[in-house]
Amino acid sequence: AVADLDELAASVSYAASYESTDDRHEVAGRVLETLPPQQKQALVFTKLMGLSISEAASRAGISQGAMKVRVHRATRAAIRVLEADRE
Repeated sequence: AVADLDELAASVSYAASYESTDDRHEVAGRVLETLPPQQKQALVFTKLMGLSISEAASRAGISQGAMKVRVHRATRAAIRVLEADRE
């Protein structure tokens, strides 16, 4: 689970500016807490579990296009949280 949080934090370029792994994990946790359930699920499936868009969509019972939209929106939301954290 710790490696999963680190992977999520590292998946967004802004996370590289955090000095320690603990800082990155804290930020990744905050990012996940801010997301709507469907976006959180999309990031967990694709970034933490490493599922492809196709696999994640199948597990969520949605189209691949819908999963791509969720991942995109979740990533944009994560970037906003990280940018606000840096200010």
